[in-house]
Amino acid sequence: MLCKLLSFTNSFKPSSIEDCASALLKGDLAALPTETVYGLASLALDEDAVSKIFRLKGRPQTNPLIVHIKDSQMASNLAFVTNYACSIFEEFWPGPITVILKKRECVPSSVCADLDTVAVRSPSHSKFREVLSLVNAPLAAPSANKSNKVSPTTAEHVFNNFGRQSPPILDGGPCSFGLESTVLDLSGNSPAILRPGPINLTQIENCLNTPISINYKTKSDANSAQISPGQFHKHYSPETPLILMDNFEELKSSKLNSESDLILCMNSIDSNYFQSLNFSTLKLSNSGNPNEVAFNLYASLITADSFKKNRIITYKIHQMSEISSAINDRLTRSASK
Repeated sequence: MLCKLLSFTNSFKPSSIEDCASALLKGDLAALPTETVYGLASLALDEDAVSKIFRLKGRPQTNPLIVHIKDSQMASNLAFVTNYACSIFEEFWPGPITVILKKRECVPSSVCADLDTVAVRSPSHSKFREVLSLVNAPLAAPSANKSNKVSPTTAEHVFNNFGRQSPPILDGGPCSFGLESTVLDLSGNSPAILRPGPINLTQIENCLNTPISINYKTKSDANSAQISPGQFHKHYSPETPLILMDNFEELKSSKLNSESDLILCMNSIDSNYFQSLNFSTLKLSNSGNPNEVAFNLYASLITADSFKKNRIITYKIHQMSEISSAINDRLTRSASK
């Protein structure tokens, strides 16, 4: 049985599209659903509003924000759009791919970690797009969680992250992808993927008809500016320490404790094996389907914390799929010390 979402608490009350748009126009925050994860949104060109994101998340100023926009026209108001960027917009927008371009002066430096680039994305979630239409302005929207913690994929996750500090939350149901967008850097001489996500290398190379480099940089210094979100060494982490094995065989041969360890499994067969040894388990998919694993990953990590075990133990996914690199990237950063 796939990981079940927790039921709503009595004090959670989702807000309407109109209420969220009104809060944003007043310079406040709102939590909005996207197809990837829930975002903590503010007006992107309002420095005071943007500063509220950093304060509520506890986010380092060196970690830039993704600016969410309606279309390519809005992108051209914020950035110097290249031919490659136009091709990406036409092929994949609205959708789960973020493009990094040279920014225009109107974009506050706080949005871009004081760099000369800006990350832009056009989300496909219908409710986010309705808010964009009402606000008619670009919205900065990093994941709606405390910095470096597990990204939320339901409205309840957002409420549990912030409690009484929660801004208005628009409930759009579980996010359809469950992992953050692909980040493609088009600000330099050659395109590079900086963060793996739902749009894969093959799709991008076919679109642009050029080789794409992979540059999943890891930064451990919070004082050093990142060009892209998601590059810190430790990120997407549950409260319970997560131990990542290279494969299932390594996990089986490891020294484990059924009382204190929870096993996060990729499929039913692996889960049944550990259940037969009296371990608590959660499974990310019945069959090991990588898309199901990605969809359930963050919700399962959040649920795993509720077991109050000493450790969460899991292993990398090895099924042949382009989304597998994104899953392993998130697991590696979740497990980093």
